[in-house]
Amino acid sequence: MRALGFIGKSRWNTATEKLPPAVQAWREQWCFSQEGKPWQIECLERVDTADQAHAYTLTWLKAGGAGAAVYVAGDWTSLVFGAFAQELPAGETADYLLQGAQRALVNGVLASIGQAPAAQLQAAPPRAIGKPMSTDILLRVSVESFRVYVVLDAALLNNALGPHEVKPPLFPRENALGKASVKLSLQLPLASLSIGEMNDLHPGDTLRAQALLSQTLQLRVGTRAVASGYLARQQDYLAVQLISGPSPKEF
Repeated sequence: MRALGFIGKSRWNTATEKLPPAVQAWREQWCFSQEGKPWQIECLERVDTADQAHAYTLTWLKAGGAGAAVYVAGDWTSLVFGAFAQELPAGETADYLLQGAQRALVNGVLASIGQAPAAQLQAAPPRAIGKPMSTDILLRVSVESFRVYVVLDAALLNNALGPHEVKPPLFPRENALGKASVKLSLQLPLASLSIGEMNDLHPGDTLRAQALLSQTLQLRVGTRAVASGYLARQQDYLAVQLISGPSPKEF
């Protein structure tokens, strides 16, 4: 059963920073120079159908356990021996060199992310590469139409991520707010007044409102209602007696 998931930004950045240089170092040590043929070393999230079809024709090798493992496959003879690939006689010597190159590539990748080297590689089923919701990181090495693929589980990057940043816990809302203050507003639907009556208003005048005493009023912060209540009196002052506060969805 294939594991489903996604690769986080930290792991992806670590992979693109550390894996291509490891492959470049392997190329310089193990591969014959190919004049005028540029190499491409890429970390990819997806590959096209042509790449997937090509990958299934290759022999896959595996290093690691059932969970976090590294898989490799590719056109080894063409990439390792370059222009001499056509002249290379088949035999134990060529096989020995190719096996050494395969093991060196896997161990170079493992060393770059702080993992122990693999003693040997085992034959493995064809690897499903470039699938959606995959926890695999795909490294593709290309020279013309020749390919080498390295597929590794993102969990292998744990040692290369560095210490986990522990963020301080969140404060309770009442502690975070402290003694901060906000301006509350209460609006009453007043009866209509003529412009002349408004010009004659003085402190202490009484204005009639259309709201009933049984009607709930809303306290607002800006345009958002934060509480509701009824008109009341507190000693010599008009007041609002709250009957409900803000719901959790409002903050």
